[in-house]
Amino acid sequence: MLSHLLGISPMILWHGFCAAPTSVTSLITEERREGVALFRMNAFGDTAHLYANQEEPAFAARFCEMYANQEQRHD
Repeated sequence: MLSHLLGISPMILWHGFCAAPTSVTSLITEERREGVALFRMNAFGDTAHLYANQEEPAFAARFCEMYANQEQRHD
């Protein structure tokens, strides 16, 4: 849905963006031409609401950063 609203390829979102399961993404609309609204993304994957309640965001959809532990997912 974001790629459609923002007018960008979904491949960019699939390969370069990662949002935590409980994160917040904010969009706004701008009317640059009369009667034509365009979407802009203000925030993507914001987890400030979790930190405000001393909660850690989930690690889902992310990969471990080192290969030292063979038990963790690497690909």
